[in-house]
Amino acid sequence: MKNWFLNIAASAVVLLSFTACEKDETKVTIAPAGAPVLTASATTATLSQPTANDNAVKYTWAPANFGFAAATTYTLQFDKKGGNFSKAVSINAGNATTAHCA
Repeated sequence: MKNWFLNIAASAVVLLSFTACEKDETKVTIAPAGAPVLTASATTATLSQPTANDNAVKYTWAPANFGFAAATTYTLQFDKKGGNFSKAVSINAGNATTAHCA
């Protein structure tokens, strides 16, 4: 009789533990207002030793708008033509909306 009571009590505890847990989290779905547009100050750049310290191209873009204050950071990636970003170089722009590339 005692074992029967312990089995029922243990089963009740297990059932209550599964039914008592509810997730109270708020899920945020990010849906940007539109596709980002990247604008370059030049379409081609000639790099040479005398101008090595000069900015070759300035990239600008509109800040991302998710409909709420989101902590956004931007990273530009560059790769050689036909490289498919297999050996891309990344430039961390932080939260700025411009980046200068030399």
